[in-house]
Amino acid sequence: MAITARSKRSDLTAARKKVQDSRLRRVVRHQGMVLHKSRRRNPEALDFDIYSLVDERGMVVAECEGLRDVVAVLDDIAQRDREGRARIRYA
Repeated sequence: MAITARSKRSDLTAARKKVQDSRLRRVVRHQGMVLHKSRRRNPEALDFDIYSLVDERGMVVAECEGLRDVVAVLDDIAQRDREGRARIRYA
């Protein structure tokens, strides 16, 4: 089986996503939360690529569509912490 440029690109994209996922999990763990990803593998499913941020009590703080939304929520939480405002529930 020949390796095409397209398969190389998709492998690289998958590798980048895995690295970003790992980094975000470390950041979230540092914030005292856990990042859960939907187990669905079918892109047609409604809960495909959904991430949940869960706090230490097991409460869902936010549900995000994709890693970009996770980053946005974490940025918002960090901004609120810097300003001394209380955390808000996103979910």
